[in-house]
Amino acid sequence: MKKITLVSFIFVTMISIISCKSKKKEEVKKQEIETLTTNTNIQPTDNNVKTETVAKTFTIIVAPGTPDTVSIGKKKAAFIKIIDLKAEEILDSEGKATGTTLSYKIVLTNKNPIGKDKVYFETSNFRLELDNGTKVSPKSVFIAAEPEATETSKDDFFTIPLGVKPTALILFYEDVKATVKLQMN
Repeated sequence: MKKITLVSFIFVTMISIISCKSKKKEEVKKQEIETLTTNTNIQPTDNNVKTETVAKTFTIIVAPGTPDTVSIGKKKAAFIKIIDLKAEEILDSEGKATGTTLSYKIVLTNKNPIGKDKVYFETSNFRLELDNGTKVSPKSVFIAAEPEATETSKDDFFTIPLGVKPTALILFYEDVKATVKLQMN
C-alpha cells in the first residue's frame, strides 16, 4: 500500500510540475508578443532616421579626335574597341567617398584569315593614366577571338584614388602600345 501511495504521490507531483512549466512558457510567449508589438509601433525620430548616401556616377567618353577602334599587335590583327565605359564613386561604411571605380568592356576583332592564329590576351598589361601622371592597372580579364571573329569581354575594373580623373587608357599587345584618350564628366 505504501508503494502505491508513493508512486501516486510522485505521479501527481510530476504532472503538477509539467503543467506549471507550460503555463510559464505561455506567459513568456505572451510577454514576448506584447514586447514585439510595442516595439513595432515606435515612431521614427530624427535620431532614428539615417540618410542614405548614394554613390555618384560619372560619364566616361572617348575623347573627340581619338579613334574608337585601335589596331594593335605585331601583325595588326587585333582590333580593339572600348565600350560601356562607366565610373562610380566608392563609398565607405559612413557614406564618404574613398575613390572611383571605372569599368569597361573590350570588343576584340581578330582580322586573321580562317586557318591562321587565334588572338588572345589578358588586360593585366593595360594601364589607366590619371591626370596627376600616375598609372593604375586593372583587375584583369582574359579575352580570345577566333580568326575572322569578334568577341566581347566581361567587365574589367580600374580603382582610381579620390580626387583624380582618368585621362587615357593605354593598351598593350605583343609589345605594341596604343593609347585611347578619355574624358570624365
